[in-house]
Amino acid sequence: MRRRHLAAILAISAVAVALDGLAFAMLFRALDLAVPIASAVVAQVTLLFTYLLPAAPGYVGSLEAGGTLLLGSLGLPPASAAGAIVLWHAVATLLIVSLGLVALQRVLRVAVSES
Repeated sequence: MRRRHLAAILAISAVAVALDGLAFAMLFRALDLAVPIASAVVAQVTLLFTYLLPAAPGYVGSLEAGGTLLLGSLGLPPASAAGAIVLWHAVATLLIVSLGLVALQRVLRVAVSES
C-alpha cells in the first residue's frame, strides 16, 4: 500500500513540475523569446534549486539573480533574462496569493455556516 501511495505522489509531483515547466515555456513564447520548450522545462526545474538558498523575504533577489544567470546561459540577453524572471516571479506570486485568498474565503464561509 505504501509503495502505491509513494508511486502516486511521485507521479503527481512529476506532472506538477512538468506543467510548471510548460508554463515557464509559455512565458518565453509570450515574450517572443527564442527558448526551446525542453530548455525552458529544464531551466524551470533547475531554477527550483534557488529556493534552497537563504534568501530575503519573498525570495526577492536570489530567484532573480539565479534566474538571470540561468536564462543567460540559454543565450538570452541579460536584460531579457532579468525581465522574464521578474515577470515569472510576479505572476507566480499573484497566482499563489489569489488561490490563497479563494481558499481563505471558502474556509471562512464554512466556519460561518457551522457557527
